[in-house]
Amino acid sequence: MNTIFKTGYLLGVLAVLLTVAGSCKKDKPAQNGPQEKKLALDRSEAIMEQGTTTTIKPIFDDGEVTIPAGKYSWTSDDPAIASVYMNKDFTVTVTGRKIGSTKVRLSAKYGGGLEQVCTIVVEPPPSILINFGDGAAGAEWNSVKDNMRIDGFIPDLHTQTGRNTGIALKVEKRFNLRGASGATNTDTELKMPDEVSFDGYYGNAKAEFSGVVATESVIRFSGMDKTKKYRYCFYASRMGVGDNRETQYTITGSNQAVARLNASGNVNNIVCAGGVQPDAGGDILLTITAGENNNNAFGFYYINAMRIMEDK
Repeated sequence: MNTIFKTGYLLGVLAVLLTVAGSCKKDKPAQNGPQEKKLALDRSEAIMEQGTTTTIKPIFDDGEVTIPAGKYSWTSDDPAIASVYMNKDFTVTVTGRKIGSTKVRLSAKYGGGLEQVCTIVVEPPPSILINFGDGAAGAEWNSVKDNMRIDGFIPDLHTQTGRNTGIALKVEKRFNLRGASGATNTDTELKMPDEVSFDGYYGNAKAEFSGVVATESVIRFSGMDKTKKYRYCFYASRMGVGDNRETQYTITGSNQAVARLNASGNVNNIVCAGGVQPDAGGDILLTITAGENNNNAFGFYYINAMRIMEDK
């Protein structure tokens, strides 16, 4: 009996141990999604315009964008340049706040220290570039051709990247003539080809020239965003002269700004005036005339090229 009892006892203990072992296997914590060993991003650099957003996606071992097993966080080295917002699918929405460059990081919050970095470059919003003359300016430029100097109209100006803006240009008060005596090989922010810088329009504020007195020329820009401010930059050049042919550019919307530039012998100078908001109708007027320092007998004033961009 003792032998039988001991054998039965041992068999019972063994059965209990097997049951416990089996239950341990069943009770192993469930995997919470894929247990990735590697982490990547769908790109290493993002170039974006100021005020726009872009989305960056994490990529795991299987090449698919999946919900990770661990907890992750997105951070920006400089939120003033690019801010981040993590979405439910662990992608991140990046907003370009300020012109500049910074890095956005996806980091694991648990052991292993997984991290990936994407460089963010925030560029200025695309400019509207306008060529005054007949030169072959290139696709990034809007051209006010010679036959438009009296009452020209462009219904939808495009940015230098080809995006339509809905902003219209209308010559409301004429220029006198087109001239082709501007500089070439210029070096300015406008990055003008010679076909833009060498020709332009001019008026004569003080005396008749070629049967016309053009005391001022006026261009209306309509369809502008009334909630935004704009910055206007101008280039004018008349080579081969030594007098002062200062040109005054007055930008008028709900407020006003003025810039002045002497076109005589000018190669690399531009002038800018900003902070101007459109009026209640969404319009801004540009008035061009001779500046107070202009000592030319005819009061010649000029415009060869200009740029419009959003201002702070």
